[in-house]
This record gives sequence, structure tokens and C-alpha cells, in this order.
Amino acid sequence: MSITPIRRQKIYEEIVQQIYQLIRRGDYKEGDKLPAEGKLAEEFGVSKTVVREAMSVLKASGVVESRSGSGNFIRKLEGETFVQSIGPSLLNIQSLIEILELRRALEIEAASLAADRATEEDIELLKEYNRKLASSEKLEERVENDFLFHKTLFYATHNSAFIKVFDSISSLFKSGIEESKKQSSNLPNRHKEGVEEHFTIMEAISEKDEKKARATMREHLKNNEWKTWKIKMKEDE
Repeated sequence: MSITPIRRQKIYEEIVQQIYQLIRRGDYKEGDKLPAEGKLAEEFGVSKTVVREAMSVLKASGVVESRSGSGNFIRKLEGETFVQSIGPSLLNIQSLIEILELRRALEIEAASLAADRATEEDIELLKEYNRKLASSEKLEERVENDFLFHKTLFYATHNSAFIKVFDSISSLFKSGIEESKKQSSNLPNRHKEGVEEHFTIMEAISEKDEKKARATMREHLKNNEWKTWKIKMKEDE
């Protein structure tokens, strides 16, 4: 007989579950604006910090998006059924790990195809976005340039199926990048390391070295996964 140890649910996870249930029930619909964090904190009887943690999880899971100066909104999803299918069980730090596992399944092969098929224009775009990422200081800029780097890599496969799959999950993909960067804000070297890893991926693609492209992308994603696991272990302490 296998018994799973009882895990005490964190307060922010209860908020995540409740908001998810409200969405499933239709109380919140696509495009609806969520109440301000202060209002939610009052309604749930918790601190604003707890509400922010819940919002971070919902964003990472692709359910909520933040619009600068406007607040948090229920996201309009092209890949709605995909997000519904992940269910509330993933709405925690584990979602980052699962998104990274999905990326590993897709991006390692995408890097190999890009090494075989990327044009000079594709390679220049990769270099441009990585340069911008290296010089970015604000979170929003880092998220955007990191996302555009990986989007360009998928498009450099010149494989319509890969591109369609990426487009269908791009919002979830970007949310994962954003939350990952927030979570790793206390790991100051990770930004520089990520830029350097991007450079080695670009180098492999420009050299048309498919094997190296696979290996460098695998290493990049593995490092992101390890960073996320370290955060998870600290959270569970």
C-alpha cells in the first residue's frame, strides 16, 4: 500500500484554488478585470503579500495577465483548452517546473532544426534580442527580450507545425519566463548566465552544428530547471 504524506496547503494556494474555481464557474470570464490587490486582500482576509504570491502563480500558469497601469485580468487564451487541462493541481511553483519540462520536449529539437535551417536574418535577430536582454535592467524588458529570443528560435525552424504549437502556448510560455525571472531575483548571477547560455546556443546555430545546438539548449533548460527546484526546496522548508 502506498500512502502519500499530507502536505499542508499554503494560504496563497487556497486563494489560487478559489479564483480558479470562480473562473471555472463563470463568475470570472475571459478579459474580466480582477479586483485590486488591496480589495482581494480584504475579501480573503489576508495580507497583500499573500495576494501577490497568488497572482504570481496564476500568471505563471497562464490564467491571469498583468497590464501595465491597468491591473490584473483573466487572460484571453488561444490555447484555452490547454490551460484548462492543466487543472488547479499545477497552480503553484510546480507549474514552472512543468512548463520547463514542456519546453525541454520542444526546444531541444527546435534548436537542432534552427541549426539546420536558420537564415542570416534569423541569426541576426537572435543576436539582437540577446544583446537587448544583456543590457536590460527592468523585469519587463528582460522578460520581453528573453521571450523574443526563444520565439525567434522557434520561427528559425521554418517548420509550420513547430511555429503553430509555439503560437498556441506563447502566452503560457511568456508567463513562465516572467515568473521564473521573478523567482530568481535573489540569484543575481542567473541573468548573466542565461545570456551566456543564449550566446552558446546562437553560436551553435550560426555554425550549423545541430548536435551542439541540442546540447547547449538542453544545458540551458536544465540550468533553469535546477534553479526552479532550488526555489521549490526553499519554499518547502
